[in-house]
Amino acid sequence: MPKEQRPGETLAAHIRANRALPLGRYLRGLARASALASVLAGSACDGDDSLAEWIPSEEAILPLCDENRWLSTEGLDPVVADYDYLAVAVCGGQGCNTIGSVGTPCVTDGDPSDCVREVEEERSGKGVTLTRGSEVVVYPESRGLVEFLGEVNTPQEAILVAYFDWFFVRCDDPQFGAARLVTDGYEVVATKLTEICDPIVETRFLLHVGSNGQITELDSQAYSSEYGLCIGRRPSGLRAPNANSRHTVAGQHFAGIATLEAAAVIAFDRLAADLAALGAPDALIDDARAAARDEARHAKIMGDVARHFGAEPEAPEVAPAEPRDLYAIALENGVEGCVRETFGALTGCYQGLHAKDPHVAAAMRSVSDDEIRHADLSHRVDAFLHTLLTPTDRARLATAKRAAIAELRSELEAPRSEALVSLAGHPHPALESRRLDRLEQDLWQC
Repeated sequence: MPKEQRPGETLAAHIRANRALPLGRYLRGLARASALASVLAGSACDGDDSLAEWIPSEEAILPLCDENRWLSTEGLDPVVADYDYLAVAVCGGQGCNTIGSVGTPCVTDGDPSDCVREVEEERSGKGVTLTRGSEVVVYPESRGLVEFLGEVNTPQEAILVAYFDWFFVRCDDPQFGAARLVTDGYEVVATKLTEICDPIVETRFLLHVGSNGQITELDSQAYSSEYGLCIGRRPSGLRAPNANSRHTVAGQHFAGIATLEAAAVIAFDRLAADLAALGAPDALIDDARAAARDEARHAKIMGDVARHFGAEPEAPEVAPAEPRDLYAIALENGVEGCVRETFGALTGCYQGLHAKDPHVAAAMRSVSDDEIRHADLSHRVDAFLHTLLTPTDRARLATAKRAAIAELRSELEAPRSEALVSLAGHPHPALESRRLDRLEQDLWQC
């Protein structure tokens, strides 16, 4: 039996741990999701009647969220309340990370360095870490969480207990994330991945979280099943290509993509040089150089598609490279690679399957496999750079990634030519938004 997905563990890492499947299998799975599954998932998001109404809307207590990010440290009433700082950490296939914190760590008139170092070490494990002055106190694992909370007496505490038992809550729909007060605790609606490969199945659960922290599954319902399991990297200093009104919409579109693919050659050459200077593993450097060669081939492929529609691509205009510090390298990789290139790889997979023009479909199938490898490289580079960054820069990078996701979401809302959508096989905006949500949940837990 496969292991259940743990909080903080990306779907890609979860799949690798169970079936040794690469990131590409995950992205192709999303791209090949059946129409039936898409309709089911879409209707589920809209609160369709096919979903069991376990908690009526008038009784639902929604999780505390900032937009779509659940605030794990808000709304708690712990028995241990005398602290200056609180952090909640969970662990998964890519290590442990802090999902929420509040307060200021290591508030002391003396030297806080030992305290800060201990906090960083303790946050590398699952559990709750708090500080009182320079004292660091840790409540590890689920048992420690219940010890810290004492009696579970708020909805957020019940949700947090469920989260530590590998359940998730969504912020946008009470059918997928809500609680209500019942006898001896709370009922919580949460979700979990219950099958991880062919199909990937997402299941809703109705849980009872007792006041003592005990979890009981009361009911469950599978609501999404996906079977079959380009926005590229832009170098800093890239100038936007000129729009040419003489070209058709399709010609101008693919000419722009060809220019961006050519610019990505420069981006990966720079990345390879930066990684070499930082003493990165040879595999990362070699893969970055290989990605540059891929992008040169992509520029030719997409240039041929542009010419098929009567347009000639421009050569990219990129300002000379300035020396970059570690954070600048991580920032470009995080935004352009982990976010934009990963989403572009997914979009390319989808276009290869759905483009009505055979030239476009063939080109996207040829390009998307490489783009998947580039996306995986971005995440590996991100993990390497993460070990070199300071805690402050890690936090800055996480904020920048979230801003990049928000920017990408706003771009997807822009009007587009219906003819181009059909011709090029672009997903409908509603489906693109859904897939962006899925990537944000599975891969982009910054």
